[in-house]
Amino acid sequence: MEIIYTLIVIVLAIFFFVTEYVPLDVVAISIIVVLVLTGVITAEQGLEGFANQATITVAAMFILSHAIIKTNIIDAVHTYFKRMLDWKYPNTILGIGLSVGGISAFINNTPIVAALIPSVSDAAKEKGISPARFLIPLSFAAIFGGSCTLIGTSTNLLVSSIARENGLPGFSIFLFAPLGLVFMAIGILYLMLFGKSLIAERRSEKDIEDDRKVENYLLEVKLKKMPEGDATIKNVFNPTEKSIDILRIKRANHIENKPSWSFELQQDDIVLLKGNMHQIIDIVEDDAFSTTGDNELAFPEEGTRLIEIVLLPNSPYVGRSPESIANDRRFHANVLAIKQRGKERFKDFGKLKLHAGDVLLLQANQQGALQLHATENDKPAPFMSIRKLGIESTNVRHTIITIITLFAVIGLAAVGLVPIAISALAGVVVLNIAGVITMGEAYKAVDWKVIFLLAGALSLGTAMNESGISALIGAWLVGLADAQLRPVLIVSLLYITTSICTELMSNNAAAALLAPIGISVASAMDISATPLLLAIAFAGSASFMTPVGYQTNTMVYNAGSYKFRDFVKVGAPLNLLFWLAASILIPVFYPF
Repeated sequence: MEIIYTLIVIVLAIFFFVTEYVPLDVVAISIIVVLVLTGVITAEQGLEGFANQATITVAAMFILSHAIIKTNIIDAVHTYFKRMLDWKYPNTILGIGLSVGGISAFINNTPIVAALIPSVSDAAKEKGISPARFLIPLSFAAIFGGSCTLIGTSTNLLVSSIARENGLPGFSIFLFAPLGLVFMAIGILYLMLFGKSLIAERRSEKDIEDDRKVENYLLEVKLKKMPEGDATIKNVFNPTEKSIDILRIKRANHIENKPSWSFELQQDDIVLLKGNMHQIIDIVEDDAFSTTGDNELAFPEEGTRLIEIVLLPNSPYVGRSPESIANDRRFHANVLAIKQRGKERFKDFGKLKLHAGDVLLLQANQQGALQLHATENDKPAPFMSIRKLGIESTNVRHTIITIITLFAVIGLAAVGLVPIAISALAGVVVLNIAGVITMGEAYKAVDWKVIFLLAGALSLGTAMNESGISALIGAWLVGLADAQLRPVLIVSLLYITTSICTELMSNNAAAALLAPIGISVASAMDISATPLLLAIAFAGSASFMTPVGYQTNTMVYNAGSYKFRDFVKVGAPLNLLFWLAASILIPVFYPF
């Protein structure tokens, strides 16, 4: 019965991981509860994931990453990115790959990418270049770097912990470096040679030019009072004289895109338009119109601001409706538009649920714009502007302390003086005592969804061992290949299987499912489990083919206005290259 219960849990977990009908952290907790209640694992085994070295290390690394962001070290590279965009495209990609990859090898890559999206986007727009040219390389570079060290990604830590739980030696901090650096070189070279031709701009030259003109704004208003005479767009808005662009009319359940000037308006029509600041203010101050948000904004003489923000993973607005931001009286803001999965949606705001990586277009007065900017500096920040108001100066003392602490954490773990979990926790203590971060900030910096997901994944791996499923699948895999070529073929098979699973669901869940099988295969073949586990770890991180396989891909997906096929077009060949490289090089770098 234990096998049946475990198989049912695995099938349901995969279903919910792929569909996301239920939040991933809820699925992870449910895995633990169901496995314990059915007797597949004990309560102690179910809860061990929360005290596991991988879970603790990941939590500590979130806090250390937060300290890096707080000291504005990342923001300071804005000028660097702006300068890089003057180079030829391959040189720019090389610069992004080496800098972002190098940082991501030691710092959690999700906040790094979140912090760099505005810098890369602004720098590109200032140069009149589509940001889409550089945002996919930004995400991929972060993935390349994360594959190079034990602490670069939670997947590596998870696989290492599963190895320890099965009586095998854990991984050293730089065990991944030989193949990880080869992967980084392959990935950067691929993007340098083919990135420009494969990555669509997604935005016209006119769109880019509009972004560079601060006076251009989008506004959504409702027609409250019918005009005297005819109610055509030409009479109501006089678009020719005012140079206003009417983009869309919404009437009940009907939407009219790019209506003609002779289109007849009716009371309560919702109009999406574009114009300069003074024209927008004239319309909003006209009694015939009202803004469509819940807030009736007061527009002072200095006018309004249009601000694009991207929601960060720990934002309190994630899971809520866009109105939650409009109802926050600090911001004096209305939500005019939202981008989810690359599409602009201007209707049914009340039914939408916000997700990390969503891009929102806000309209605020000057006071609200200043408060939005100030809130970006909260730790952790709930969102980040895609258009930055300015670069904050860094606290030199805190910056030096943070950098020294990070190097000490890595150095102590690298030479084996202390386990990485203890080293990372010691770093948190030092930063707190030095006043770089508070413990309140530390608690908020942890992405608890990832922590719960890791704990659930570890429980699932334990259940596969306890029920005998991993041993059965391992024995079946062993019988598939010729004895002489069997180890190499198994490495190749485990890599491609993990890679496919990672594109469909959480990378940690994919690694947790395959790692116990890899250990069972190694035991049955009487070979070292290290090459098989490293194949699973590398494949679990190397997600390039979809925007949902890895969180950084989802974030740039929205910010770059990409389409799903853009990731398939760029990422599928890269996935294939990494698979071939792993199949050939893992047996070379990590002998059986």
